[in-house]
Formats: sequence, structure tokens, C-alpha cells
Amino acid sequence: MKNHLVATLTCAVTIATALAVDISTQQEADRAIANGLDYLAKQQEQDGSWHKHPAITGLAVLAFAQTPGGLTPDAGRRIAAGTKFILTCAKPDGTIYGGPPADPYPNYSTAICLTTLATLNKPEHRDVIAKARTFLLNSQFDESEDVGKDDPRYGGIGYGRNKRPDLSNTAFALEALHVSEQIKAIKASETEQTQSRLHWDKALAFLARCQNLPSANTNASTAAEDRGGFVYGPTETRGPVTTNVNASVSFRSYGSMTYAGFKSLLYAGLKKDDPRTQAALDWARRNWTFSENPGMGREGHYYYLHAMAKALDAFGEATITDEKGVTHDWRTEFIRALLNFQKEGNHWLNEAGRWQESDPVLVTCYAVLALEAARGK
Repeated sequence: MKNHLVATLTCAVTIATALAVDISTQQEADRAIANGLDYLAKQQEQDGSWHKHPAITGLAVLAFAQTPGGLTPDAGRRIAAGTKFILTCAKPDGTIYGGPPADPYPNYSTAICLTTLATLNKPEHRDVIAKARTFLLNSQFDESEDVGKDDPRYGGIGYGRNKRPDLSNTAFALEALHVSEQIKAIKASETEQTQSRLHWDKALAFLARCQNLPSANTNASTAAEDRGGFVYGPTETRGPVTTNVNASVSFRSYGSMTYAGFKSLLYAGLKKDDPRTQAALDWARRNWTFSENPGMGREGHYYYLHAMAKALDAFGEATITDEKGVTHDWRTEFIRALLNFQKEGNHWLNEAGRWQESDPVLVTCYAVLALEAARGK
């Protein structure tokens, strides 16, 4: 969201509405971001990639592109090299991925790369952006795959075409579609407007099946502590399960999926006072923490922090009041927590390595992007 090569990068999305943090905290965040980017710069490969993986490269390029205070010439060159690598992974069908065995998840990679390209918003990338959008829209389970509205897959998106949908992949895809919709040429298209609205309506149906809200989801957990939170998917979970009062089994809510679902509801256009949005926020209030991924402990901690910062930034409120009545200046608290987690060598790392969080490059991308979102404008 800053200028590419100092002058030409244009902003594709302006989500944050809350005021920036105070100058002192801002400066601390800026130093941590700069140090994190310095670490990432040293990990970039000769072909412009990070780990020769388009999705991780997309996250790193986005982290550089959104750096506060304007880009240095070196950062601009790293963005250009990373973007060039991403474009070499673009396929005629609209996917942007490396292909198996290195990258067997076309939707995941395409979504992250589309978010990055749409944020850069370069005219010469417009065809790749349009094709990637079409691919993701066509990957959504709906009537075109003979999936009806009563099917738990309806409205969701998985790792690839015809792969079972889950909230994680759906959330990445929804963010990509939301960001790319801000591009004027796309926003002005009447066909795109119609297709996009139908897409969001279907997405809301899938999100409802992932939210533990009995009024909207017949399979929701009936435990009070789960109410309003989100799970990995309607038919499987990555977290714990619970037995309902009627002896049926449901999935427990946990932090990373709750914030992924929360921001997806906002991207879909729900108001802050919508019962679904408020229920997700209430779960977050009851489980207010930066030290772990609630419900999962250390597992997925940085994915959680990344989703949390983006969701709260999209929500646009400067403070959050927890269930005990304590009001939190969430941006300042978040930044200070991330500063404490930064390792010597200026990277971040999760000792609990599930979901690749033992990889300091991936985790540093998550952390820098989270700091950029929390820092605000």
C-alpha cells in the first residue's frame, strides 16, 4: 500500500479506519518491521523467490510493499524480483502456483499471490489479476458443481478445484477477492459486480456452517464458551471436539479460525452490529490474548496473530473491551507483544512447528504483516 519503486505503487484497499498508534509506539513498530524486512531480504533467493514458493514469496513481497514510511530503492528491487517470480508461476487457467510436488495447493497460492498483485495494482498485471479472480470464483462450491445450498460444502473454497473446502483456504480467497475488488476497472464492471455479490452471498452460507452460532448453524456446539467462534470446517476440524447436550459431537471454537471468520464476515459486507459479527467479537472478548492461539495453545500462534491484526484492523475500532470490562488499546498492546516475541537475528519463530511455523521465513512474514496492520495509518 505504499509506492512501488518509491513512486509508482498504488493502494488497492483502504480498510483501516482507526487512528494510528502514538508516535513512540509507531516508531518501535517501524524499527521491528524494518528489522524483520532486513531478515527477509537476506533470505531472498537469486530467482527473486522465498523458498521458491509463490505463496511465501507473495507474503514477503506484500510485507515489503506495505512498509511504513515509503520504500527504499533496495526494497523496491526486492519487490520487483519477487513479483517477477510470482508472474512466472501464473498459469493460463488463472492459477498462480508452483505445481506439485513443491506446491500442490493451487487455491492457497493463487489467493495469496492475487492479494499481493492486487495491492501492487500495476496495469501490466491486470490480465493475471483478472484470470486469478475468475479461477477463485469458479473454485467456490455451488450449483455449477451440482452442490446445492443444503450441502455443507456450499460456498466454500478448498486447497484446489474439487478439494473439500475449509475456512482457512476460504478466508485467504475471500481476502484476495475483497482486495482485488477495490481496483477501479474491476469494480466498474457490471458483470463483475453481479458475480461478486453472488459469490459473497454463497460465502456467507459457508461461513455460517463454520460458526458456532446455534441460531444460524444446526451443527454448532452448544457449549457457552464456543458460542460465536469459528472452526476449520463444517465436517472436520484441526482443533478439539465437544459433546453437545443431545450427545452429538461438534467442533470447539478456536482463535485463528475465529479471526479468519470474523474478517471474512466484514469483507462480505456485514455491519458491525450484525448478530454474526457481534457473536464473533464476543468470542474474541472472552478469549483476549496475544500469548497463544486460544484453544490450540502455541500451535498456529503466528497464523492467529496475523488473522487477529487484519480482522481488528478491518473492524476499525481503536479499543476492544474484554469480558471482564477491561478496555484494550489493541494496536498498542499488539505491537508490544510482537516486539517481545521477536528473536535475536530480527526474525520470529514458533517452537511449536505445526503448520510450518518452525519456518522463520513464513513466520516472519506473518509477524511483519501483522505489525503493519496493527500499526495503522
